[in-house]
Amino acid sequence: MNMNLENKSDQGEPSPLILRLCLTIIALVIGFTVAANAMSKDEVSRRILDFYAKVPGERLYIQTDRTCYMLGDTIWLRTHLVDAATGKPVCRSRYVYVELYERQHDSLVERMVIKCDSDDVFASAMVLPHDAAKGVYTLTAYTQWMRNFSPKHFAYRHIGIGVMIDSSSYINPVTSETATESDIKVAQRKGQLLIQLQKAQGVDSLFCVVCGSGNLLVTDYEAGRVLRIDEHGLKPGLVNIAMVNGFDGSVIDERQYNLKVSASPIVTINGNMTVGKREPITLTISATDADGRPLRGTLSLSVTDAEQISADRHIPVIGDYLSSSAFDQNICMVSNMLHGVYPPIDYNIETSQSITGSIRNTHGGKVRKSHLNVVNWSTGCRHEFELGDSSRFALTVDNPEGSVFTIEATRKHGSYKLLELLIDSLTFPAVQLPHPQKSLVPAPPALQSNYQQLHAMAGRDWESSGVELQEFVKTGTKRTRRADIRNFAGKEPPRGYKSGDPAIERATTLKSLLLPLGIKMRMNDNTGEEIIDNLYCKVYVENVVCNDEDLENLMAMPTTDIEAVEYFPPDPANSLFRVDFTHRLQLQGVLFIYFKEGLQITKGPRTVWPNTAVVRQLGYRCPATFYSPQYTTAEAKASARPDRRATLYWNPRVTLDANGQAKVTFYSSDTSRQYDIVIEGVASDGPVISEEKIRDSWISGDGSK
Repeated sequence: MNMNLENKSDQGEPSPLILRLCLTIIALVIGFTVAANAMSKDEVSRRILDFYAKVPGERLYIQTDRTCYMLGDTIWLRTHLVDAATGKPVCRSRYVYVELYERQHDSLVERMVIKCDSDDVFASAMVLPHDAAKGVYTLTAYTQWMRNFSPKHFAYRHIGIGVMIDSSSYINPVTSETATESDIKVAQRKGQLLIQLQKAQGVDSLFCVVCGSGNLLVTDYEAGRVLRIDEHGLKPGLVNIAMVNGFDGSVIDERQYNLKVSASPIVTINGNMTVGKREPITLTISATDADGRPLRGTLSLSVTDAEQISADRHIPVIGDYLSSSAFDQNICMVSNMLHGVYPPIDYNIETSQSITGSIRNTHGGKVRKSHLNVVNWSTGCRHEFELGDSSRFALTVDNPEGSVFTIEATRKHGSYKLLELLIDSLTFPAVQLPHPQKSLVPAPPALQSNYQQLHAMAGRDWESSGVELQEFVKTGTKRTRRADIRNFAGKEPPRGYKSGDPAIERATTLKSLLLPLGIKMRMNDNTGEEIIDNLYCKVYVENVVCNDEDLENLMAMPTTDIEAVEYFPPDPANSLFRVDFTHRLQLQGVLFIYFKEGLQITKGPRTVWPNTAVVRQLGYRCPATFYSPQYTTAEAKASARPDRRATLYWNPRVTLDANGQAKVTFYSSDTSRQYDIVIEGVASDGPVISEEKIRDSWISGDGSK
């Protein structure tokens, strides 16, 4: 018998008992593997929600008071920040970066930071330079967290300065849906979302997943059949639709779809409009969902003179923009969510601004028990920090625009020998500007006419040819020097700020105070700091001429130290101020700055020692309030000062009450006859609110003609 067994073994024929045992083990292993990899509908939902929690998406939309501006105008804007998964307003990131680019040369004009206020609103203003070139400009906005993904996910908005974009040739910077090859066919008919996987994969257990824009639905699916989902309860926007194998959690196919829901919020705007005459106008705004339930939230309202600012129908509204594929991140596909494939994160959610850097020995080696002394020039506060054994530091600072900090590194007992302080430089992304147009059209004639009239009175020529008009014509032979004129020539300045002018107190930086006067800035070639361009403007402080070093220290001083400003634009009469010629063979302008009694230019500490640094990082811009004249008295209405406002009213904080209503009041201008009313925003629970109305002066209060 032993001989026979050995012969069978040599012939390679296994025993039936051993064969059955091996097959049983293989079946058990396969069963345990399938059971371990099997994924229920609840598990699919849990993994998607876990991914959203670890990689929260952010979407931005830029809203401006209008889309066409003239040189020297102010852009009033608000950025709407929403969660990409829920579609609800969020403020996880407390700072939004806004940049203005000139399209012809792709050059950066201005960059600012907007801090979220107590109402969770990101709103501010940007003053356009008087010497800017006419053309198309692009506003872009992003958060530090959004930098972890492609710049195409940033928010973009095109505006015209001196021109308008021809709507017939406009190219939308966003698209409604990403074109992908997929066997999943999607359609919407008769209030239903229809989904079908055309090529059946022979899988018995399939789940259909619909997620994104506030939607998360996981349901059973039978291959080859049409899945019908009632649209009631679905939220509009870009969604991911995927077919998931329930046995192992693999994604068989996936695509994106721009879900449109007919049940959108209902917005009504009522008000009595007037023809000029500086009369009060009260608007009543009401917002409800499709079922009539009132909506809550903080919206932005813009009212412009429709004859000066033509409505730009080609500009994407907030709903179209937030639901566009420009915000979709391929890394947030369902396949990555289910298998825990996370993107690389280089930038954290910015909840506060900070100054980062390190301390090191100049001869090498680790620095122990070092100290940092930090002085805020604006407040005069001094703080001391002990780093212990760490050589890296991150200082959380309140950093409004124009703030200057001096940081000194020392050892435990105050010694600073052989110490070097290194401050990390701020970095900014390289944006990819979308091309907005093929052709341009001139700005509306009414806007151009008003611009010419108003700026002629201010002494600025319409074509910016460099010729300054005389702003005052004096008659008579006797001339007495006024007490509020302080320049050494005793000449009355055409522009400036007198003592007690509220504009001085409202200004956050010297730059923001001087730009409305038409004064240019330039970079100091030696230090790289921004200073007054003394090639075009001679600067006197207390009637003493300033050099570049004094100008740099002057720019860092708080505006609250300034008593008065006098400015003389380039003019042949400026020769008495001992000015030079510019490259245009014009005499320089002259700027006089006067400080409050007992104050002078602060000689800022220079970085002489390697353990000391002066830090001027980009800070947040303090909130600005839109000025709307109040004609509450007969004297105010009879004022000879012309009122030709293009933007009649701007309010980025229109709060809907418990009844979904809000009221605002403003005054008409001298020329307003037709009103373009735009209200946009996102309700607290996610519905997108967007409404634009053209109202004539003869429309009644109930909105009917």
